[in-house]
Amino acid sequence: MQEWKVRLLALQGCDLEREALRREMGALEEGGRALDQECLSLRQGVLRLQGEAVAARRREEALAEEGRRLAAERLGFQGKTAEIRKNDEYQMAMETLERYRRLLEENEEAQLAAMEEAEEAEGCFRQGREEFRLAVQAREERKGELARRGEEVRKALRQREEERPALAAALPAEVLREYQRLLGAKCAGPMRPWAVDVQQGVCQRCRREVTLHKRQEVARDREMQTCDYCGAILLRDREG
Repeated sequence: MQEWKVRLLALQGCDLEREALRREMGALEEGGRALDQECLSLRQGVLRLQGEAVAARRREEALAEEGRRLAAERLGFQGKTAEIRKNDEYQMAMETLERYRRLLEENEEAQLAAMEEAEEAEGCFRQGREEFRLAVQAREERKGELARRGEEVRKALRQREEERPALAAALPAEVLREYQRLLGAKCAGPMRPWAVDVQQGVCQRCRREVTLHKRQEVARDREMQTCDYCGAILLRDREG
């Protein structure tokens, strides 16, 4: 294999690694945003539980206030019955007192149900708050891991960026020009090499058959040969 092919493989390896590092950096950043969004959703859930707990306690307090009002009205009305002398008025008074009794019983039942609902809502709130605390703690740990890995990736990417100019300068101008043109092609696609071997008569980029004449030229290793279909630079002709 000619020296320029070895150098081209070195440049391509550098480019593929740069692309992989950039994709990983993007994934790390997306992972950080996902963690932030997850915690935000959990926080909103905790606030919702808190609101439900507060509302439940307010309903309980409102029912208790209503119960006190009914009891006061019943007591006041009961005091007035002592002044009643007519049977029909007394009978109506007894019916009113009975209505107050039923209303107070219903109020007590409603208060009990509201108290149970409030206690359950407060329990859910406490549980949600604890889950949120643990989630935040786990998030900070994970964010730390992502930050450390991110720094490693940035360092490796800087190294590859610094290495590339020298690797590119080592190539013949026409080879570098063709390689750069291929990198800029719309069909380039991430993580796909443009300098490939021919294996069992097939281009290892587009997976299409290479003509016998083209394979012979590749085997002679004299001039740069490219795939007739995808344009990839063909390096070696391998049977296996």
